Amino acid sequence: MRGIRWHHFIIAAVLAHTIACSEKPAAPAESVAPAAGAGKLPPIGSAADAPEFLRNLSLLYPQAEIYRVENRILQKTNHPLATITDYYKKTLAKHDFTLTTRLEQTSGALLQFERAAKSEVVSVDISKLPYADNYLIRIGRSEVDYERGKNP
Repeated sequence: MRGIRWHHFIIAAVLAHTIACSEKPAAPAESVAPAAGAGKLPPIGSAADAPEFLRNLSLLYPQAEIYRVENRILQKTNHPLATITDYYKKTLAKHDFTLTTRLEQTSGALLQFERAAKSEVVSVDISKLPYADNYLIRIGRSEVDYERGKNP
């Protein structure tokens, strides 16, 4: 289990560095929200960029900044870890998912939910970024059931 946690931390750090260092073309003036502080990048993605299953299951975290990195959607928020995990537990429960795996520590959490009726497994990876009090949220359909250690 320890190897999985470090693996997620390293991935989160690399993705955070990619987001911070990436140069994207400037967005049109009307689509850029005013920045609260100097040097703050505007979100480079939108809800429309998210896969349909994320939108259908309401898995875009409220008030999170959305980033598109390659073909993945990442969300960044400064909400407490407990608030984030509670949101996903409640939201996925509304869609008949049950929490099957929960690995939590101060630097993040890995949650896995299963909807047996449709043989679906969804993973929510929440990692603390190395700067400020921000968390990076990655969600995807799982190919590995971490509780059982095999493909679903």
